[in-house]
Amino acid sequence: MKKYPKDAVEEQKKQMTDYYTQMAGLYGIELSEFITTYLQMTEDEFNSKVKESAQQTAAFDEAIKLIAEKQKLEPSEKEYKEKFESVAIAEPMLGEVGDDATVINDDKKAVAQAITDEACKEAGFDDMKAAADAGTAFVFMGHGTSHTANVTYDQMQTQMDDLGFTNAFIGTVEGEPEDTACDKVIEKVKEAGFKNVILRPLMVVAGDHANNDMAGDDADSWKSQFEASGDFDSVDCQIAGLGRIAAVEDLYVAHTKAAIDSLGASDDAAAEDTDAKATDDSADDAQADDAAETTADTAEADAE
Repeated sequence: MKKYPKDAVEEQKKQMTDYYTQMAGLYGIELSEFITTYLQMTEDEFNSKVKESAQQTAAFDEAIKLIAEKQKLEPSEKEYKEKFESVAIAEPMLGEVGDDATVINDDKKAVAQAITDEACKEAGFDDMKAAADAGTAFVFMGHGTSHTANVTYDQMQTQMDDLGFTNAFIGTVEGEPEDTACDKVIEKVKEAGFKNVILRPLMVVAGDHANNDMAGDDADSWKSQFEASGDFDSVDCQIAGLGRIAAVEDLYVAHTKAAIDSLGASDDAAAEDTDAKATDDSADDAQADDAAETTADTAEADAE
């Protein structure tokens, strides 16, 4: 397409820039820092890619309009809505978020068991007790968020405690509460008496946070901070996301299946409502017919 609808391109650029600005806000940083740190590109590269993407989107929209005009099609919003009878949202990996740190559930239990089993296996221990007996603690580093859902991380610590894993500690890179910050976790591990530490991400994908914030060589990485404390004989890292653990994959599949099944249940309920309405309508019709017949009989009797 040689000429793009100017207003459409500008609108697309604005939408994309607003989206990334909101993303930066979730991390508590400015857009410029988000671009360089998380998108790993310069602002000029970012602006260039946004412009290119906006042009492609505008061109696609324009092409759809031209095709619709040529084929004399006039799709309406109603027709699009009719394509979707219902939408189902699956439960998150760790299940429903409770009101406070004491709330745990089967999903959190399954993930806690899965990640500790995998961590022990990779470290050469039979189980968490064997690791504890060897003086080894596992620190699982999550992302964290300023949203109230951040209580999930405290709930995961409660779940670890409930399973009897005295050598499992939950921390977060960002967000609150402060007791999941790196320095607080270091104090907890030290007070518990463990001298060997293994850091592992509590994230679906082991990306930038795992490789840099957790295992990086910079002074502010978790590995460097644990080493700098001087309280531990060894500090090692396991770089692997939750998404690589079969049990976690199974959990996602189960949640997705439950969401799909709920659509079927909705369809069945809708069908039952339709049948019930049809029955009611038939009953109404029958009553109307009876009433009409009675009226006719009465009229006939009067005539006689």
